[in-house]
Amino acid sequence: MAKKATRPSPTDLPGAKPKAKHRARLPVKMEAPTITPPPALPDAPEITMTPAVSMEPEEISVSVPFVEVPTGSYVRRRHDLLLTSAQAKRLKGIQLGLELEAEELENGKFVSTPTHAVMWLIENTE
Repeated sequence: MAKKATRPSPTDLPGAKPKAKHRARLPVKMEAPTITPPPALPDAPEITMTPAVSMEPEEISVSVPFVEVPTGSYVRRRHDLLLTSAQAKRLKGIQLGLELEAEELENGKFVSTPTHAVMWLIENTE
């Protein structure tokens, strides 16, 4: 049987450092670092937080004139609005009130945006 050729190892090349035969295993002493606690802080006054406005929803009602839409009329499904600051603030208040009451749309989603609030208002007109 012929002897299989082997590649020389990098330590067999000319100029290579000789391979260490044994490594010394010395016991290593490990000590936990000493930690000094931070200096004590002076007693801080107790802080209580109260909301700037009441988060209790109040009931409001609005009377709106309504006309049944004739059969076959074109009805647009998308409406883009640019509200005044006062209108936007009022709509946000309606949305927050509906959120606090955990109101849902007909599709089962909870009211969580001003658009949902408008949809809820339309769905709940009688």
